[in-house]
Amino acid sequence: MSIKLLPVYILHFINFFNLMLWGPILEPILKQQRVTDPKLKLILNGLIIAAYPLSQFFAIHPLNSLSEKIGKKKVLLFTQLGTVISLIIGVMALSIPILSQYSIYSISIGIWLIIFSRIIDGISGGNAMVTNNYANDIINTEKLDKAKSFTSIELAMICGSLSGVFLGPIFATSRFKSVGALYLILFIAFIGIHVIMNRVKDIKNNNGSKISLKQDFNIFLQLEKIKNFPVVKQTLMYRAVFQFLFMSFITSIFLFLESHLGITGSELSSVMFIVAVVTIFTVTIVIPKIIAKYGIDKAFWLSKPFLITGLLMFYIIPFRGSGNDVGAGLLLSYFVLVTGVSLALSLFKHFLTEGLDENKQSHVIALEEQVIIFSAFLGASTTGLVSALINQYGFPAQTLFLYYATLGLVYIIINSLIFKNKKI
Repeated sequence: MSIKLLPVYILHFINFFNLMLWGPILEPILKQQRVTDPKLKLILNGLIIAAYPLSQFFAIHPLNSLSEKIGKKKVLLFTQLGTVISLIIGVMALSIPILSQYSIYSISIGIWLIIFSRIIDGISGGNAMVTNNYANDIINTEKLDKAKSFTSIELAMICGSLSGVFLGPIFATSRFKSVGALYLILFIAFIGIHVIMNRVKDIKNNNGSKISLKQDFNIFLQLEKIKNFPVVKQTLMYRAVFQFLFMSFITSIFLFLESHLGITGSELSSVMFIVAVVTIFTVTIVIPKIIAKYGIDKAFWLSKPFLITGLLMFYIIPFRGSGNDVGAGLLLSYFVLVTGVSLALSLFKHFLTEGLDENKQSHVIALEEQVIIFSAFLGASTTGLVSALINQYGFPAQTLFLYYATLGLVYIIINSLIFKNKKI
């Protein structure tokens, strides 16, 4: 890890901690807000998670264009303040009892406020592109090793995510309840403000970029600019599918653990601690060995079967007995899944920026953020609807993972037929 990228590590840690903490605390929040209908609970779970990437999608390009003009430091500070405001709204929604007693369209005012807070936080989360471009500027300026630097950044994101899913259940079952978790994020958000003010360089790339709604929100128009770079296009396509599957999995896994295995509260925290250990072991030891042994091209190709196999195992294992046997099987499934996830995450930006000049790199990183955010929204929102259908027609809960694995497999087959380039 390079100390020069410390602000990037911290900001990504905070963003992903904030994002992932909501997964394990949504179930107790919905109970507190008197949501009892199982179908409505599944749909709201997906919509609340989807509210973040949807609003992030609309903010990410304008914020990036603004950062090129007035400086990345100012935009990062402004968006971090937005995160603080969103958390204050979330705290109010959970702290004022009367808000759960009145409803609009059969949904409590507290839930509407939570959705609103996630929208504001998503707009603030549009700083992900600014943060990544800031990292790319530092990497190019300081001549840092690109593959190692991006791997370290991904590790910071993973650590933030794991901290969120580990601490969320602890707070949800403590005397502080879910609102205590929001106070924790609020405290960390203030640390983020301090880091931005004192550690971030005020970099401007006055390249003439303008805020244009027509261009900023049109993914196809942005893709047209990289039509002469087939490897980049192919990587972006896989990135979109990968993010869809990954966000779908994150949206559903906590509800699945509760409904199928009855794992909640402190038990869920213990499971997440084991998951964190497995993830860190995989990222720091297994992944570097795979890349060193097979090379970057083959290692990236291996991420696909690992990802699909892991999802498929989550479908099969729950049918094979119960109790500890299922738990051990799901842990093995997670190891296979996280190997595929970590391989892909550690190498995506390498393939997206390798061989491009600095101006193209900035555009591709921006386009990647736009693609993955839209895919994350689709993944989270459709998961809630598919889960509700599975519940309505009486299919086993793990059928959702078969759905994910099938979508991923169909993509790989279609992709291999369209693209003749075997490099990725």
